[in-house]
Amino acid sequence: MSVFRIAAAQTGSVKGDIPANVATHAAMAEQAGRLGVTYLFFPELGLTGYEPELAAELAMMPDDTRLAPLRNAAQKHGMIIVAGAPLRADRPSLQGDGASSRADDLPNKPRIGSFIFRPDGSIGVYAKIHLHSTEEAHFSAGSEHVLEPCHGEQVGVTICADLSNPAHAATYKAMGATIYAASVLVSENGYAADAAILADRAKEHGLLVLMSNHNKPSGGWNSGGRTAIWTPDRQYHAAGAKEDALVMAERDGDGWKITVEVMAL
Repeated sequence: MSVFRIAAAQTGSVKGDIPANVATHAAMAEQAGRLGVTYLFFPELGLTGYEPELAAELAMMPDDTRLAPLRNAAQKHGMIIVAGAPLRADRPSLQGDGASSRADDLPNKPRIGSFIFRPDGSIGVYAKIHLHSTEEAHFSAGSEHVLEPCHGEQVGVTICADLSNPAHAATYKAMGATIYAASVLVSENGYAADAAILADRAKEHGLLVLMSNHNKPSGGWNSGGRTAIWTPDRQYHAAGAKEDALVMAERDGDGWKITVEVMAL
């Protein structure tokens, strides 16, 4: 069995340019594969940029042909890749835990999605459960937690405001999660508060907690970067604010070994 190595990617997005953002994600996945990463995840809505007013226009399904480079990278490197985009609401998601069985059960507004590309070619979906009030005009909320197994670990798939609701992490812990992985867009001004919450989640539930943040402005927000990992004993490791980077963790005995790699994309 391969060594489990999880990486939170820190990248920026070009507003509404799906091909350009897929290319950035695929380039990061290629470098992560060379480093032996087995679970890689990206910032919230990284495939489109965090652009709520464009979400309906940009919404897609995870089998969109433009996403083929990510499906291919997952299979090539034996890696789970989690990437964010508005999830189209006109038919059910593909093979995701908790996927709706009826297309007409889905509301009309897109959801804030994480597309989960697996080494076997299957695709899962997680939809953000807890929305910010400013998102409710443009998105509908998801309802199902998705626990993604990878090399003996159980990763709770999480998106931004989810982390602010204590029940969200508690539910994952009850489901058997060992890791809580949050794709976010957190601004410079909001970083300290969210970092404190994530540190508390790690300590309270005994989870390894990771956050993948944008390193460039998106949707009018000046992102704070500093993609990071918190260990259950409250160790904190982070990238810088503006660099492209991978923040990685792997098991080291009963604890975790954390490394930060600055990338050239």
